[in-house]
Amino acid sequence: MRVRGLRLRVCDVEEIVDDGRPALRVHTARDNVVVMPPSSSSPIADLFRYHAFVERFGCDPEAWLAHLRARGRETSGDARLARWLRTRLRRDPNLVDAIRRLVAATPLDDDDHLAKRTS
Repeated sequence: MRVRGLRLRVCDVEEIVDDGRPALRVHTARDNVVVMPPSSSSPIADLFRYHAFVERFGCDPEAWLAHLRARGRETSGDARLARWLRTRLRRDPNLVDAIRRLVAATPLDDDDHLAKRTS
């Protein structure tokens, strides 16, 4: 993860409310805490996307992209993340281990939501 040009390794994620808005608090290896900056996509949506990548598609970006193409969603935020993951995993195959740890550290109680989100 990059925050203001700094590359940080995510060790833990927790949901918080920051200035009345939901946010994720990210704990890094340095034991400091960084509130993720606002972006065009929601951090919660990205977290669900990582869960889908691991749990529904077995960490296979090609399978995820094929699923999205079959549903006419090749320009969605999901597809952008899947393409980015495909590129990054070619350069850094160990990234998948970090993503699996993130998903394991943030279990989702509502599995039905994940099924709806990626169908």
